[in-house]
Amino acid sequence: MDSLHNKRRQAASITEPSLGAPHPSLAGSVSPLEVWEEVDISSTDYARRRSELIQMMADLRSMGADALIDLPSVVVIGGQSAGKSSLVEAVSGINVPRDSGTCTRCPMECTMSSHASSWSCTITLRIGFDRNGLDLQKPTNVPFGKTITDKSDFEVWLRRAQAAILNPDVSSSSFHTKTVEELRNMKNTLKFSRNVVCVSIEDPDATDLSFYDLPGLIQNEEAEIVALVKNLVEHYTKKENTIILTTIPMSDDMENQQSMSLARAADPAGKRTIGVLTKPDTLGVGAINQRRKWVEIIEGRSEDHTLRHGFYCVRLPDDAERAQRLSRAESQRRATEYFDTTSPWKDVTDRHRLGIPGFVSDVSQLLIQLIEETLPCLRDDVDKLFAKCIKDIDELPPPLANDPQVEVLGRVNAFCDAFKKFVNGSHQDKDLAQQNRALYTIFKRDIRGTAPDFRPFNQPEDFVPLDDTEGNMTLSERDPGVKVLGIYDIRNVIQEAIGWEIPNNVPYQAKVNLIAQFTKLWVAPSERCLAGINDVLDQVINALISTHFGRFKVLQDYFG
Repeated sequence: MDSLHNKRRQAASITEPSLGAPHPSLAGSVSPLEVWEEVDISSTDYARRRSELIQMMADLRSMGADALIDLPSVVVIGGQSAGKSSLVEAVSGINVPRDSGTCTRCPMECTMSSHASSWSCTITLRIGFDRNGLDLQKPTNVPFGKTITDKSDFEVWLRRAQAAILNPDVSSSSFHTKTVEELRNMKNTLKFSRNVVCVSIEDPDATDLSFYDLPGLIQNEEAEIVALVKNLVEHYTKKENTIILTTIPMSDDMENQQSMSLARAADPAGKRTIGVLTKPDTLGVGAINQRRKWVEIIEGRSEDHTLRHGFYCVRLPDDAERAQRLSRAESQRRATEYFDTTSPWKDVTDRHRLGIPGFVSDVSQLLIQLIEETLPCLRDDVDKLFAKCIKDIDELPPPLANDPQVEVLGRVNAFCDAFKKFVNGSHQDKDLAQQNRALYTIFKRDIRGTAPDFRPFNQPEDFVPLDDTEGNMTLSERDPGVKVLGIYDIRNVIQEAIGWEIPNNVPYQAKVNLIAQFTKLWVAPSERCLAGINDVLDQVINALISTHFGRFKVLQDYFG
């Protein structure tokens, strides 16, 4: 929490620019290639502030702060063959695994920083969930391997890190030396995981940016796996401070894109969603209507598909170009040449919407803007968490001064003394005595209700009960089990009990039988009274257990 508070103070020291200004990248039409190669803002105040903010968010996530507060972030989603992996490669400058099937099986957090003289990369495993996907009480960050200085080594290290995530019961260090072939043939314990592979890239040619790359949405898998990946995407996109980048292949209709449906569900107004259109070179020359439709979407003229931050179109390297290991500048040069010479893209007025440079620049600025806008709320959230932490600490009992055995014995004696006082009524809390007195009053009333209803007449039903002969014996409610008795009823009881008694003497058994008719009705009210007393006693004992043993959970459970 102290580290979290230090980050809050660091954020407070950053000068915040006006956030109401229009997006700077949309102010004019600039060639994407010029933005990529000629504009150098790495030494400006904005660039330094941008780097500090990105690093601050990364530090907060490494401490598990995103489990407590909603940190601004960017998340990349898309279908299994939507070009998402190629987009991630083009943005980050790294190569990701491209085996058949779904390759990304856990989230990857990629943080890029341009404040470096040479390229390097470090990988960390952020373990915040158990093997069943349940939150851990405290997330941990496990450094994975050495610092990577050769880009060609990154892909195998990413495979190793993902394998370590998918096999939580195996030490992560055991994956450091595995080959690509061994990793491909390995049978993983988990098919997918919510734990994160964190990639931190130092690249002088990069734009400061941080984003999550999520597993691609799939359909041809077990229903449980399909739902798991969908739930993972929904978990990230539902956060209000998350910018959603949804990749959409132009070879398919927009209406068929599950990623777009999930983005709409999380962001109905389209305020934080950006569409990234991929594979424009797959549209044939004859697909005139399709091309016109996509141009309308890119230029913001489509009424059916509108987003606050609009759509971008990117041309990504194909398999042959990836095999050539083209440089970032060369890949961008080819993409720019494609957009500048191919119809209808060459006629699009806003050139900033075409290609990776304009897209990356705008997303980076949007993320920085979002971070700056949310800083006051983040500071308030941290202050509230800090205040709650201090309050919880203040409420902790003082440390034990005695030997544990002496402490337990003393608490048991104190518990017994308090309970005795409750029972004999000398305790300052009279709740036990008062509730029991109320129960005894009800019990007395119920017993009184079983009194005989004897009316000394031949036809007793024709007369009123004689309970009020003295003016103060009227029953408020008579037990329904009491029957009216007349002269003949009493004589029958006597007659049935006569044995070898002296003549004209009422048998003792007759008296016993008459009394038993009414005392047997005492069972139900007695049980009700006893149950009520037990409930009151349980409440008192539980309260005493909590008071005397609540500090020690095991001891409290033992007595409870």
